[in-house]
Amino acid sequence: MHNAFFRCFTQSHNVTVSPPEWRISMTAVILGVRDIVALPAEVAPTRHWLHKLIADDHAAIIDDVVLLACEAVTNSIRHSDSGRHGAPGTITLVVSAIGDVIRVEVTDAGSATKVPHLIGDDPGAVNGRGLHLVDLLSGGRWGTSGEGGRTVWFEVATRQGG
Repeated sequence: MHNAFFRCFTQSHNVTVSPPEWRISMTAVILGVRDIVALPAEVAPTRHWLHKLIADDHAAIIDDVVLLACEAVTNSIRHSDSGRHGAPGTITLVVSAIGDVIRVEVTDAGSATKVPHLIGDDPGAVNGRGLHLVDLLSGGRWGTSGEGGRTVWFEVATRQGG
């Protein structure tokens, strides 16, 4: 199955960016796909893989992209059914270039009881700042979908004003 997946997604594809006022046809190029065992020990190897994947072409935004991706993977491990209920499941990380943005999608098994959402921004809070970071560093270009599990995605502009 993975060979067919890679043959399909290593070529350019046309996508449409939402909301409607942004509807522009662009070419998406899948830069990399990584299946991750939903264990905390897998976050560091994923961070290194992602850094190596985009370092040469996107040095200006690498810290933001890696930070946000690791936050999304950690949230999947902590809050989705991929990281709970017995043996660990799988989380899939997809990194693509679409126009002037890098898009990262983190897909997990979802959860019947938890949905990703922004919570209060109490300065004394110990937890709950991750999606605030995603919102801030992506300029609000992030979201979720629930098809085939749950996907949290974000986009980071590769240049000012992107």
